[in-house]
Amino acid sequence: HPPLKPGGYFCQGDTLPLDFLSMRLQFLFILLFASISFFVANVTVRAEDTPKDVLVGIYVTNLFNIDFSKGDVDAQFWVWFDHSVAEFDTRNDIEIINARSTKQITHSRSDVDGHGFWDATKYSTTLKQRWSISNYPFDRQTIKIGLESTVQDSRELRFVPDLKGTKISEDLQLEGWTIEDLRLISSEVTYKTAYGDPTLSPDGPSRFPKVTVEIDIKRHGWRLLFNMFVGFVLAISLAGIVLTSLAFERLSSVIEMGPQLSLGTGALFSIIGAGYILQNGLPPTSEFSLADAFQLTAFFVTFMTMLSVFVVHVLKRHDKPKAALTYGRICFGVYLAILTLIAFRVGAAVTS
Repeated sequence: HPPLKPGGYFCQGDTLPLDFLSMRLQFLFILLFASISFFVANVTVRAEDTPKDVLVGIYVTNLFNIDFSKGDVDAQFWVWFDHSVAEFDTRNDIEIINARSTKQITHSRSDVDGHGFWDATKYSTTLKQRWSISNYPFDRQTIKIGLESTVQDSRELRFVPDLKGTKISEDLQLEGWTIEDLRLISSEVTYKTAYGDPTLSPDGPSRFPKVTVEIDIKRHGWRLLFNMFVGFVLAISLAGIVLTSLAFERLSSVIEMGPQLSLGTGALFSIIGAGYILQNGLPPTSEFSLADAFQLTAFFVTFMTMLSVFVVHVLKRHDKPKAALTYGRICFGVYLAILTLIAFRVGAAVTS
């Protein structure tokens, strides 16, 4: 090899030593190999971390036994899963999270060439529901069916809703209701626990894929209004008869105190009976509902009627017929105002 020039550098035109060139080539080769290995490992890790898509759809075949007192409804439906995950067992890995009871009627799995797996299961369930009774009996409700993976979490699976395939059977008739809309929504549920998973911290969070079916229904309420609220309507009407007799001089002189009190007592018993029947058919709620408005109105006008009868009778005994008539007309005016308010509340419920 040619010797180094003074200072340890090669001059222009000098030839580099072969062992020096070999070291440089080895260094470049190692650097290139490390870069490729890092890139492949990074791509592999990212591929492993990416959840597999699962196409989920539902076909609702039957809805029945809507029970407001128990807060549930019976439903039958098909659910299908199109996916490429062989270990995803939909018979055991899927839970209907708002079901009181669940029965798998039938299940099938097909290995479709080039398309992965097609799982289809038919369920018969009793579903827990939260009913809103604020506008009962002109209420709208949303029946929900929640399906969640209980084994493979969101790191492994992602549910994609089959919006085109999800439907309600055309033969489904829900007595007393109109089915208005159907939605299928995918989401991710978070739990603040690891469920013992050693790959997570004890506090989690654990995340699982979920799809929710929402079915909007509207009740046909007029017939139910007359059936369930007839006691309140009767009580309000009886109170109106008494208050009318107090507001007009000719009627006031004809109808005595005894018959007036009898009508008021009849109204009171009518309210108690209607309230007992209604409360047995509705779930507990903190909402001020249309039923509450009817019941409160009936109690108030009945109490006002009984009080008015006594006041008018006392005023007449003290030879104050004009004061008695004025008081009767004021109470009758209040009664008409209350009827206007309850009519407005019913109109709002009907158009809601």
